[in-house]
Amino acid sequence: MECQYCKKILKTKSALSYHQRTTQYCLKIQGKQNNCHKCQFCNRTTTTHQSLQQHFHICSKKQSYESAKNAEIEIAKLKLENKKYKKENKKLQEKLDKVLYQAINKPTTTTNYLTNNTQIQRQINNLVPLTEEHLQDQAKHLTIEYLKRGGSGIAEFALEHPLKDRILCVDFSRKKVVFKDEDGNVVNDPDAAKITEMIFKSIADHNNNNVEKYKELEYKKAGLHEDCTDEERDKVSDALKIHTMKEMGKVFSLKRQVEAVAKGESSENMVPEFKRKICAQSSI
Repeated sequence: MECQYCKKILKTKSALSYHQRTTQYCLKIQGKQNNCHKCQFCNRTTTTHQSLQQHFHICSKKQSYESAKNAEIEIAKLKLENKKYKKENKKLQEKLDKVLYQAINKPTTTTNYLTNNTQIQRQINNLVPLTEEHLQDQAKHLTIEYLKRGGSGIAEFALEHPLKDRILCVDFSRKKVVFKDEDGNVVNDPDAAKITEMIFKSIADHNNNNVEKYKELEYKKAGLHEDCTDEERDKVSDALKIHTMKEMGKVFSLKRQVEAVAKGESSENMVPEFKRKICAQSSI
């Protein structure tokens, strides 16, 4: 049987009917278009559902979409795993620090225990009083390099300058430290809470000034400063500009954390790192 539109020969009447309803070129001759089976990714149309399913196997846009979707899922999984491992690693590090401290400081005999207590008391008696004036004066030694190392870097600054010869950690597992106030009285500080607040309050203003100066210097180098000419900006590569922006983003984030701790607010990484470093380096 011959199709009256495209002249194709078919064997049966039903085959002719199916052909005239589904074949694209024949539909085009008829002035019709079959859009009932349309690819949602590339908008291509097919005459039957089966043809559409076959098209999905070779549709590049569908494959790109599925690849991107799978990549997003994989990235999300990796982020969750990374967060989990960081948390576990932190707990293991704290346990290890505790075991090491106990192993080092465990008395072997009663005599050793009494001797150790005497030595600890002697070291506490020799501590230099810690005053507000001293803290403010020592803040000038804080540099941007200390800040870049986060809580650990702030602790290094504190131990090398304002807290030098002025603090002892008497219980590492509990982060308990002792120091003398301006009147010479011994202050017991469980969890190093007081000393943390004192240090961060004393450095907040100086740290803000350091960051602003660092920002101005780095922005000029990268041609990002508002005073830079077009010629100066053109000389700087895009890679350096991007690197500078990322670097400053990290510095600004650390600056905000210092400000938060100085106000008595919590910080996920800054404070634990600071306390751990302080106690590890000042343990008796």
